[in-house]
Amino acid sequence: MPSITRWSSVRPCGPAASRSTRSALWPASGWTWRRRWPVRSGSDGAIARLYTPGAVWWTGRRIWTEATVTGPGAASRVAMLMLDAAEWSFIAARMADGTMPELAALRQRSQYLPLSTTDAYVAEAGPTVFVTGRSPSESGYWSMLSYDPEAYQMRQGAASMAAPFYAHSDPGSTIIFDVPHMAIHRDIDAVQVAAWGSHAPQWPRSSHPHGLLQEIDDRFGPHPGFAADYQTCWYRPDYAEELSRVLIEGTRRRMEVAAWLLGRQPGWRLFATGASELHAMLHHTQHAFDPHHPLHGDRNVPRLRAATLAVAAAVDGALGAFVRSLPTGTTPIVCAVHGMRSNSTDVGGDVILPELLARTETGRARFQQRPSLWAVRGKRPIVPTGRLGGGAEMGRTFATSRRLRLVRLLTMSDTAIELKRTVRRLASRPNPDPFPSLDDWPVPAESPIDAVQPERPVMNLGAAWLQPWWREMRWFALPSFSDGHIRINLQGRESSGRVALDDYGAACDEIESLVCAMRDARTGAPVVAQVLRPRADDPIASSGPAADVIVKWTDTPFDAIVLPGIGRIGPFPFQRTGQHSSTGFALVGSEPGAAPLPGRPVQDLVRTACELAGLATQDLPGSVIVELLPQPARAEIAESR
Repeated sequence: MPSITRWSSVRPCGPAASRSTRSALWPASGWTWRRRWPVRSGSDGAIARLYTPGAVWWTGRRIWTEATVTGPGAASRVAMLMLDAAEWSFIAARMADGTMPELAALRQRSQYLPLSTTDAYVAEAGPTVFVTGRSPSESGYWSMLSYDPEAYQMRQGAASMAAPFYAHSDPGSTIIFDVPHMAIHRDIDAVQVAAWGSHAPQWPRSSHPHGLLQEIDDRFGPHPGFAADYQTCWYRPDYAEELSRVLIEGTRRRMEVAAWLLGRQPGWRLFATGASELHAMLHHTQHAFDPHHPLHGDRNVPRLRAATLAVAAAVDGALGAFVRSLPTGTTPIVCAVHGMRSNSTDVGGDVILPELLARTETGRARFQQRPSLWAVRGKRPIVPTGRLGGGAEMGRTFATSRRLRLVRLLTMSDTAIELKRTVRRLASRPNPDPFPSLDDWPVPAESPIDAVQPERPVMNLGAAWLQPWWREMRWFALPSFSDGHIRINLQGRESSGRVALDDYGAACDEIESLVCAMRDARTGAPVVAQVLRPRADDPIASSGPAADVIVKWTDTPFDAIVLPGIGRIGPFPFQRTGQHSSTGFALVGSEPGAAPLPGRPVQDLVRTACELAGLATQDLPGSVIVELLPQPARAEIAESR
């Protein structure tokens, strides 16, 4: 990397400066001029760059050049390491208790700033904001779940095909490895590896150039925890410990692959990867770190906490070793684009809200009510049997008729399961293990470069089970991974609409009044923190989010609610105990001891990283974070304001 020994300003120089004037500033051999005009950064003013192996900054008044440059010419390097869904409060606590000393050391030599993504559709759209450098309204991508108002059906699709932030990469400059929600773009001249081990990648396992992912699998092995973290296991410490083991190994392999990718392409300027190991673990163990969670006192919490801390320590060690191995002068950026907090959505948004709307709109309960002895017994959370996952436990409470309820009870009860196991054993047939060994977990081979994840009906979420009744309801709950989503059955938009367009506002008011009346059956506290109406300006628009009303829950999870005129709904077993928050962070290794910066949207960090690495950013809407630029450019911008 070039080393800067002195800065000087040269006049006159600008977009109209002649090639001879510019070339006179540099030695004749070994330097290549590249120009683009202009790059705008909102209120930060216009910034344009002339690229040489050293940095040249132009602010409309003068050019800054390096007076003395040594070493092989190259633009500044940036290595972005996304700690997928890592909440800053969790990271800060682990730095303080000694679990993550490498990150603690990096914090001391970095600038810190909070990040934000989007208030709604956090789980569905958060990583896509990072990949595209655009908000959902700018990219048009709100969720991998799409709603068909003609068929009244939800389907799950793939990641966004919007242009990623590295769309204008120069040959050999960019490596994108296993970032969640990335797609493979054949027309982008960058090394791209998708779905090697990330959580919920939303894309088939593939790479560009084709065959690279298979070579990685052959050299290092696939991620041993790939797609193995979707069980509900807060009540199964043995499974959590097994998951911890494979995630630790996956962390080690991830950083080995990252170092190998950088070594095979020495001219790289921008590298990005997403480490999903903490994401995968905390979905199941968040309650072990939240003293207010109803499950915090569960007997398995110490084992779950230990398993999670082991993953955190492994991530920290591997990340620290990787950062130390980076070439001198590389700017490391460790970030999270969203976080993890205790989960109210899996029960509140996916079971209780659909059940509430079904009862008020159809007059019938769809999920079986637990006996009233729940309150007498101290309102303890329901613990699945250990043989059934939380989703299966929920499934046996759902029925469309008394006959089906009886069938479910007879076939899915603990006694029925034990009887089937005994029969299989007597017949010398192996018993299927609902939690198979993760050493044998199947990992798909590399897909063709043009493969796209096919759409499929959404059937694994409780709200989707009520799809047969949506046509007859005025409004209904949509399946969601974030908050509670409600769709109004609107005339002129839905094929069997029941609410007139003129009554749309009144319908939203009625829904808001209903949901805000819910109270936690355990504590009596409100369960709704905020209600959003994202389609209020144009309910008929074909674009935008599917939900007409978004219910944002409070931070305290609940498994049962009470409502005047309805009574109690629940309790239901908790599913995953961690869900996503909209808060992230970034540590940018550029200025030791600097005070924390004000919060910025993720789009600004993405654009700034591209600026530092010398990638074209003319299509990115974010603003450059001036405080992260080299000091001479910072001073010049301040002077020009």
